Amino acid sequence: MARDHERYTEDVAPYVLGALAPLEAEALETHLRACADCRRELVELRSGAELLSRSVEQIEPPAALRVRLLEEVAGEAGAAEAPSAPPPVHAPAAQTSPGAEHSGALRRLGTRLRRGGSRAGGTLLPRPALVLATGLLALVAGVAGWALGGARSTDDRTVAASVDRERLPKASARMTIPAEGEDPVLRLAGLRNLGPQRTYEIWVQRDGELTPGPLFNPTADGAAVTGIPGSSEDIEAVFITRERAGGALTPTETPLVRVPLSS
Repeated sequence: MARDHERYTEDVAPYVLGALAPLEAEALETHLRACADCRRELVELRSGAELLSRSVEQIEPPAALRVRLLEEVAGEAGAAEAPSAPPPVHAPAAQTSPGAEHSGALRRLGTRLRRGGSRAGGTLLPRPALVLATGLLALVAGVAGWALGGARSTDDRTVAASVDRERLPKASARMTIPAEGEDPVLRLAGLRNLGPQRTYEIWVQRDGELTPGPLFNPTADGAAVTGIPGSSEDIEAVFITRERAGGALTPTETPLVRVPLSS
């Protein structure tokens, strides 16, 4: 039974990225309904996948950072094509900002994907392609950590959010709108951990219509940083609610956080 659970745990990361075979995906979904640990793993790794779906590549990172990360990707892909000693274990990088937490989520996603890809008899990507994919995850993670954590122009606009103090008494939130037209970034603090069964969901209002946005969960100290897909020019407001793990198509409660952008 423990061995079966380990196999399912290894399948969560490729499932999040859509790299799992249909039959294995169906088996994992059945297992998730009965396994709280794997559901928790799904919620944690999904934050990394959410970050991948946002437009981090539109923000130009420093040249030295880009070159170093590309060299790391090339090195990992090359090493995968021939038998070699086990890969070195690197100490985790210190996380000094909420942006680093999202970068760490991507690295965790890559680690889980690499571990699952080495399982005998699996139906994932071939080993070299899998390492290249996880290396690219590390590349995006490095650029994302730089972009979300420190790349702010003095011309950026910051909008304070309104927080429901009855439900989130210690929370605060603000949105940074880049002057160059990149995706807005929402920064929050003082959030409560919702556990594996629930998640925070962002809603974006355009032309009076609400559309679901990214899902996210805070760090252990209640902090979170998440991008808002698309230009801020036509956004009227941004809201946050608590939903079941996996998100909802329409809000199931009144917003906890409101960010008004239209005048």
